[in-house]
Order: sequence, then structure tokens, then C-alpha cells
Amino acid sequence: PAPPLPLLRLPPPSFLRGRARSTKMASKADGGADVELDHLDLDSRLRALEEVQLKQKQKHEQDMKAHMTFLEKALAIALASLMSNAVFAWLLVIFTREPGGASPEETLLCHGIYASMAACFVPVLQYHVSSGRCEGDTWFKDFLKLVNKSSGTILGWAWKDFVAGLVKYDWGIDEYVKRLILALAMLLAGALVECAPFFVKAKAKHDAGEDSLAIRFVLFPLQARLALGYAWNQLLRYPITLITLGQGAVLIAQAGYTLIITWVIVLVSARNSVMKKSYAAAQAKKSTATDDSERPRYDHSRFMTLFNLFTAALAFVFAWALNDLANEFVFGLYAGCPSPTKCTVQANLAYSALISGVGGYATSSLQGSTSKSTIRSALRVGHSYEVATTIARKESELAAYAWSLVVGWAWTNAIVVFSNEALAGMAERDIASTGHVMVDIAIFYTMGTVAAAAGTGSIYHWRLEHSRPIEPLLEHPPTVSKGWCSCCGSHSAELSASAVLPLETE
Repeated sequence: PAPPLPLLRLPPPSFLRGRARSTKMASKADGGADVELDHLDLDSRLRALEEVQLKQKQKHEQDMKAHMTFLEKALAIALASLMSNAVFAWLLVIFTREPGGASPEETLLCHGIYASMAACFVPVLQYHVSSGRCEGDTWFKDFLKLVNKSSGTILGWAWKDFVAGLVKYDWGIDEYVKRLILALAMLLAGALVECAPFFVKAKAKHDAGEDSLAIRFVLFPLQARLALGYAWNQLLRYPITLITLGQGAVLIAQAGYTLIITWVIVLVSARNSVMKKSYAAAQAKKSTATDDSERPRYDHSRFMTLFNLFTAALAFVFAWALNDLANEFVFGLYAGCPSPTKCTVQANLAYSALISGVGGYATSSLQGSTSKSTIRSALRVGHSYEVATTIARKESELAAYAWSLVVGWAWTNAIVVFSNEALAGMAERDIASTGHVMVDIAIFYTMGTVAAAAGTGSIYHWRLEHSRPIEPLLEHPPTVSKGWCSCCGSHSAELSASAVLPLETE
């Protein structure tokens, strides 16, 4: 008989050796200690690798969620801008009396009417769209999802345009005093509304999962905070608009303003988070206290509402500061333009594409991250570790939110510049032919809004399809009814699940 084969000592499988290296890399990326697999048995190695794979999957899901939020906000701003221009143009056609153009009063009236229309229409749209009508994975269902997520931005943009009309309107007083009065009045009015008993009850019901048209109408001011942020941005940035020493001086002033306002807003946001925790603890103590001496002496709910509203406005101020700094650097310094809307279409498109890539990468990097340098700086000035980590987390959250707004505003400016060049001379032709202004412009913006809605819906549907799994379609093949195929546009016969070939046969 043949001699027995010698026993071979096989090395560990290659996937274990490769995954061990990936385990160490993943643990370093997470800030934890290295995972040494050399002294572990096979079961322990597999468990360690499963933990690493689970962490990687969770990180991937967080990145996908951040990218979707970034995309939704950018598409919503572009869609809201076009819709605002279209409705505003038609309102000018209706309410403009003189053929020479709209007066400041007529312009402000049209902005106010559109803001009121948005306040009446958007809650109804949100209530009907969010009541299970957008469940599904077809293009139309995904478009309804985008409309539901964009409707709040549409409402906020409408009220932002109304505030912009108030800022441009001549009040007959000093410009800075006018902006200060407007910002303070909006802040106090918003705080009074949110402190009202009917608003508090409606918000409590909505947080508990209850939904109705009445609740939607009562809570619409929560979606109009973009207008409040715009008012405060116009107030805080007004001194920079008075600089007449050239683009270089404006850029230096804008950079200094951005650095100062960033640090202030991050500190205010972090302090707001700490105060929220303290207030929640005080409320819990108040609800469980049996003796009046154990209850908190003062009720800080009104102050907390005012401070929360001011902090929400500052988040938009930070986004506008970052946007203005990028505009001054790219358009003012390199392109030599006073503003993005006074530059060429090519420059705006190139800037929009560049800032989209930078913003997408920044949003992914900032997701769930905290800067150690920010924590060390906060600790040096005497903050506790809890406050320091809160400051670092708020810094990342504000930056991630601001980048989505910056990208949306960049594409909005590109659309405005393209529209201005395409509509050159239309106003004069309208006056000569119909006696009204902006008839062709209104039609153009309406067509552009429809085309933008189809385009943004397609982009959003493609992004959702890219993130959806394939297994459900393989396990339960869909039935295509006889008719025109929605995906290819050709006539197809009826297909049933039994007519689909198995995967092995294919």
C-alpha cells in the first residue's frame, strides 16, 4: 500500500488574514484600540470580524442618510426658488397696473400674497402626501416623497422673499434701524406664537404621533424660520455691505465676520443644548415633586422658547456667512464679479458643480464626527468636557447643514443667471404687445418649474433606486400588466411571476 500522506499545516484562510488587517484599520478609524486576532481561535475571529462588518454597515447607512439629507435640501432649495419666481411673476402680471413696471408697493403686495398662499396650501399638501400616499418605489411615489420633504422649504422660501421685500422697501428711517426693528419684531412675534397654549398643545399632539389639518396649520411657523434667519443675516451683515474699498477689503471683512460669527453661533448652539438638558431635568423634577419647596422657583419655558427660536435663526445666519465667504472668494476675487448673479452662466455652473462635490464630501466627513481641536480649545478656556464635546458636535452639525444650503443657493444663482440671460428683452416685448409686464417671463418660469420638478424628481428617484436592495424583486418578481411600460416607453405583453426565468437558467 502507498505510504500515508504527511499532515500539512495549512495557514489560515486568506480572507481571515485580510480581514484581520481591515479590523485593525477599522478600529483605528473608530478611535478604539487595535483588535489583535493572532491569539484568538476561529470562532472569536469570526465574531470580531462580524462586529467590524456591523460597524462598517452602520457607518455606511449613516453616510447614505447624510447624503440623502444633503441631496433633499439642495433639490428643495432649487425647486422652491423656481416656484417662487413663477408664482411671483404671475402675481405681478395680475396686480401690476402701470405698463412701465411694478411699484415697490405692488412688489411687496405680491410677495405677501404668495407667502399667504404658501401658508394655506403647504399644510394641506403635507397632510395629504404624508398620509400613506407616497409609499412605494415608483417614480411618482418617490416624487411625492420629494414634494413632502421640499414643501417646508417652499413655505420658508416664500416667507423669506416677503421679508426680503420688507428689507428693500423704503420705510423712511435709517437702514440699520429698519433691519434691527424687523429682526427683533419677527423674533418676538415668533416666540409669542410658539408660547401660545394652542401652539404648545398642537406641538405636543404632533410629537405624540397625532396628525390633522388643524395641527398642520397651527405648526406652520416652525417651517418659516428661514425667513427669520434671513432677517438676522441682513442685520448682522449690513456693515460689510457699506465697504467701498474694493473686492479685497470686502473679502477680508467677510472672512473675519465668518470666523467671529461661527464661533459665537457654535457657542450659543452648544449652550442651548446644555440648557435644554437642564430644563428637561427641571421639568422631570417638577412633575415628580410632592412638596412645593422641591419645585423649581421660576418657569423658564418662555425664555427657552425665545432662545431656541434665536438659535434656529443663527443656524441660517451661519449658512449665509459661509455662502457669502465662498461667493466673495470665487466670484469677487477670481472672477471679478460683484455678485454671483452679475457673473456669467459658465462661471456659475462651474462653481455650482465644484461646490456640490466639496459639500457632498464635507457632509460625509462631518457626519457624527467631533473635532479634537475644538474640544481642546473649549477645555483650555474653562469649559467642562461635556460642554466641550457638545460644542464640537454642534460645530459638525451646523457645518453639515450649512453645506446643503450653500449648494442649493449656488444652483439657485446659476438658474437665476441663466433665466436672466434667456429672458433678456422679454419685458419690453410684453409691454409693446400686450400692455402687461412679465407675461412671457411668467410662462418661462412656469415651464422651468415643471422641467425642474421632473428633473429633480428623476435625480431623487435614481438616488433612492441606487440605495435600495435587489433581493425583494428577485424573491417576489413584479407583475407587469398589459400596456405601456413605464420604464422603457414601449408596449409590452402581460408578464406574470411564472414567466420570469430562474436566475440559474439565465
